[in-house]
Amino acid sequence: MWSDKTFEPLGKSGPRLNANVKTNESSMGSPVMKKLELKTSDQILQVALSKEKEKEARDFYDEQAAHCRVDFVRKLLEKLKNEKSEHIRLVQGMITKLNAGRDIV
Repeated sequence: MWSDKTFEPLGKSGPRLNANVKTNESSMGSPVMKKLELKTSDQILQVALSKEKEKEARDFYDEQAAHCRVDFVRKLLEKLKNEKSEHIRLVQGMITKLNAGRDIV
């Protein structure tokens, strides 16, 4: 469970990170872009892994590589899959460190 008490917010006058994130908040059920103002480290990391998009991308590359008959394209897809896996591992490690009260930078 995330707790803003663990982290120092950047403050009202401090810098902000703005992100556009797809959400399912439209009345028609289709994704819409929602602008978020991210103030804490945990919010930034949550967005980095939001809605499992990183895992979906990794699985997409994996599936495409499994069915690819062109060697260099398959190798490229496998490289992209591995980079997504590394990014997921990196962000999850940061989340673990934050939850333990450790510095992530």
